[in-house]
Amino acid sequence: ADHTMPSRTFIAITAALAAPAVAWQGPAPACARTASRVGASNVRAGLFDGVKDAFKNPTAPQDEDRITPIDRWLGIDKDLVTPKKVVTFVDPQMAENYHTAKLAKPMGIKFLENEGGLGGIIVDSLLPDGSASTTGASIQSGDQLVAVDSSIVLGLEFEEALGAIQSSVAEEVSLVFFRGGAQFLYGPTKPEEEWLRTEVMKA
Repeated sequence: ADHTMPSRTFIAITAALAAPAVAWQGPAPACARTASRVGASNVRAGLFDGVKDAFKNPTAPQDEDRITPIDRWLGIDKDLVTPKKVVTFVDPQMAENYHTAKLAKPMGIKFLENEGGLGGIIVDSLLPDGSASTTGASIQSGDQLVAVDSSIVLGLEFEEALGAIQSSVAEEVSLVFFRGGAQFLYGPTKPEEEWLRTEVMKA
């Protein structure tokens, strides 16, 4: 009988015998295991390096309803919210919210037209050399012009309202102002002309 070992079996045994022996040296020291875990942790953390920083430079404030969950997760939601301007209601049907100034020309008042198609004009600023500044008149930026002398200019176009001042021949022109927002003066609480004449202009 042929007792020759098949060549493949022979090669396998030879390879096994030729493989270097590795002696077991017991469990790895605690410091080595700790270092290994820290290294793995650093690798996982490295996946998110720079992610938060990439989102911490918002280009502009946003409305609160546009803030996303990831903004809140990153902790930048408060920085993204546009601060809402608080507007205090001023009743245009109360005489104490009006004031009158009697001024000689040139007055040095810069007016602007109200936005939103409301009509009427609003004080923008006072020029230093005009009578409004030199006499210490109680006129502020944001005051709404209501009347000039005996004429009510409430809601008039810019040129027409300003023309009432320019055409006045009085030595001192009487200007009546409302100190409050245009949305109140021209909204549902808009005062009647008769009330303005009897309660504010005293004519």
